[in-house]
Amino acid sequence: MATPSAAEIVYQETHLGDDRRATVIAPNIIFTIAAIVAVVLRFESRRIAKTKLKADDWWIVGGLLWFKRILIVLGGFFVAYSLTQVFVDIFQCVPISSAWDRSETGKCVPYGTLVLAMGIVNIVTDVIMLVLPMPLLWKLNVSASRKWMLMIMFSLGGLFVKPTINDYGPCTDQI
Repeated sequence: MATPSAAEIVYQETHLGDDRRATVIAPNIIFTIAAIVAVVLRFESRRIAKTKLKADDWWIVGGLLWFKRILIVLGGFFVAYSLTQVFVDIFQCVPISSAWDRSETGKCVPYGTLVLAMGIVNIVTDVIMLVLPMPLLWKLNVSASRKWMLMIMFSLGGLFVKPTINDYGPCTDQI
């Protein structure tokens, strides 16, 4: 593991409080609530219009529950992956203290390799999350032009895969 320069240490110390949790948690909460509200409003509009609930109404509920299960599985994977990464970060050097104590001699896994592996897993999971709704969109009972518009709109999420690649790119020089 390369010794950080004085500038890198200063940068790390000034950014100790940096945290991206809000950018992950807030959209998840907002869009989950929005999906549930949309389904509830759909049922309410049927009630106000005094029309019977049809199969498509129940398919929406089923789709929401099915999608929720997939998201729970992916969430479980992310938790397992995160815990694994914590252990890898802790035990990247033997003895462990050689990661921060330069006077100790030890053997460490190259940091750049760890970051590259994390980046690859993050990019793959981003792509999975991007592709996940596509089969559902393609099966919608709407015109082909609307399907394409919806798929393009959902594909705009792919714009966030490129910044992920950029986040991990500079670390590859440490491999």
